Amino acid sequence: MYAVTFSSMPADDAKSSPVANKSPLPFSDRFLEVADAALPEFRTIYVALPADSDEPNGAFIIRKSSSPHSNIWDSSVFIDSYSGKVLRVDNGLTASLGTKLENAFGSLHYGTFWGLPSRILYVFVGLAPLILFITGFTMYRYRYRAKSDRTTKSETSPLQGNE
Repeated sequence: MYAVTFSSMPADDAKSSPVANKSPLPFSDRFLEVADAALPEFRTIYVALPADSDEPNGAFIIRKSSSPHSNIWDSSVFIDSYSGKVLRVDNGLTASLGTKLENAFGSLHYGTFWGLPSRILYVFVGLAPLILFITGFTMYRYRYRAKSDRTTKSETSPLQGNE
């Protein structure tokens, strides 16, 4: 996607720096305060904890939305899990075209791009395979039943002689 839009990929430099003989900090409201200071006008949507406790480079990721009406994040604040300092800030308003397209996949996936009308559309699209299965099975049963009725009628037809 980044190649198609001729935009650069975000750097993958948001890794915590392990400190010798020190365990990572537990999550607290302090991390949210740091994220709010980094992106003050954005609303916090999601908090991603370091993926694996055995992974020493894991960082806290605070996902934020630049829109007050959206529950899909487009911005992120990466926080060091040992020091609590900001490692990287990804602002959705100043992101490259490739990053904006990648962020748009969230609302497409959840069906929230038109609000309630797109959610209703997704319900019908989700029910379509079930409806197609039921109608296909019903058509098959009628065809099979009609074929078996023809064979039983022809076996007992009064026009045929029983010799």
